[in-house]
Amino acid sequence: MLDTNSTSTTPGTLPKGYQEVLYDKINKPLRIIVLQILSIPLFVVFGLIFLNVAIGMGKLPSRIQIGLTGMILLLAGTILTLVLHELTHGVVMRMFGAKPRYGVLWKQAMFYATTPGYAYRRNDYLLITLAPLSILSILVILGMWFVQGTLWVALFAICGTINASGAIGDIWISIIVLRYTSTAYVMDERDGIRVFLPNLEVRKKGIQNSLAQPFWKRIAFIRFLHTAIFVFFNIVMAVLLYEVVADKISILTWIALAFFAIEVIVLIANNWTCPLTIYAEKLESYRGQTTDIFFLPKWFGDRMFIFYGGLLVFGLLLLVIRLLT
Repeated sequence: MLDTNSTSTTPGTLPKGYQEVLYDKINKPLRIIVLQILSIPLFVVFGLIFLNVAIGMGKLPSRIQIGLTGMILLLAGTILTLVLHELTHGVVMRMFGAKPRYGVLWKQAMFYATTPGYAYRRNDYLLITLAPLSILSILVILGMWFVQGTLWVALFAICGTINASGAIGDIWISIIVLRYTSTAYVMDERDGIRVFLPNLEVRKKGIQNSLAQPFWKRIAFIRFLHTAIFVFFNIVMAVLLYEVVADKISILTWIALAFFAIEVIVLIANNWTCPLTIYAEKLESYRGQTTDIFFLPKWFGDRMFIFYGGLLVFGLLLLVIRLLT
């Protein structure tokens, strides 16, 4: 645990009497998997938002054809969006007196902007984390307005969606930081964040270092997250089955199938076991039993893949029949 008695008020340094209460690493394998899963619904939501904005403005071209040039523009736009996302972080960091460093985490395929050892006030750090989501989204909408009636509208909408869904890590960090009072200071590291609080506040609230946090808090979080994902996929399954049974196949049908394709890929990569279940079992292994989804009986949890796999196969077969007839 880091304890500082510095009396300096220089920007970027901790005031006297602050100590570290959290070192949260965002590049943990499980954390990355969770964030990738959470980015999917965010991608869909913001995709629909930008699509509706374009339609509402009447700026969509009457016809969209994507050839080789379009694919190249899409790839270039995606890379440029990711770079601009981190540059926006960096610009706001400079506004608070820091000198950001930029780079790439090749293992995680992530760009980053960071200022190791530089302490920000909590509210200042929140502005830094949420700047790309807010600023670039506004610029995307303005861009769509300027290039009305051209293929660039679709490209702007796609780039805006990629930027928004890619901000899931920023949203995650913001939620963590908001747990602490406005007196907190935050340091942005290449692999995560460090949070500092006044010694008096730490003693009063009995806050512990994150490494010593009770395991039950982690279990509760995993159960909440897993339950949310479980409910989400039940809704997706309901949409898929309704559309194929009622013969009302639409874009929602294909979105539902895309979600299930991603889920299957994740399961195959983890030997047909949900990575959240694996983590929950590791945390509670000494108890001999783990039920990491709220309200779900263990007997059903053990047969869940058979039940939902059967429903998915039924939906796929019926979809094929509908398409052929």
